[in-house]
Amino acid sequence: MQVEIDVPTPVSELTVPARSTALLLIDLQNESCQLGGQNYHPECPSAVTATAELVDRAHAEGCPIIWFRSVRRADQAVFTTFGVQPYRLEGTWNVEITPPLQPADGEAVFDKYSHDCFCDTGLDAYLAEQGIRAPEWTVVVAGVALPGCVYVAATGLSHR
Repeated sequence: MQVEIDVPTPVSELTVPARSTALLLIDLQNESCQLGGQNYHPECPSAVTATAELVDRAHAEGCPIIWFRSVRRADQAVFTTFGVQPYRLEGTWNVEITPPLQPADGEAVFDKYSHDCFCDTGLDAYLAEQGIRAPEWTVVVAGVALPGCVYVAATGLSHR
């Protein structure tokens, strides 16, 4: 079975208020973004370069940045029940955030064990503690796997 998802046409320019904008970065990890990664995608290096520029701009403007790493444990059902070859295993090179990206001291870094950055991660509580809530705030979501984890993050934010 194949599922098709309509993706909006990318916007070439977007202006948001820096003092009330947060940046949520999803799954910019070695596994997908570095040669030798189990799920390497050739388009990832250009996404990493663009994201690095976005991170630099966010830092310059003082925007909070929230990082997510997609990790898995070998005992998760996706591997034990469904027989999928293990990937993104906790504690491996594959799950590390890919260079040149690097969270700055004090920036939030969350691990997620599913496609959903809100599922058992503490993100809801963190956003509340930081006062990041709609409609006062804009959250820009960037990352790899647009039809998967990035889409789930944007949808989760829209529900909140």
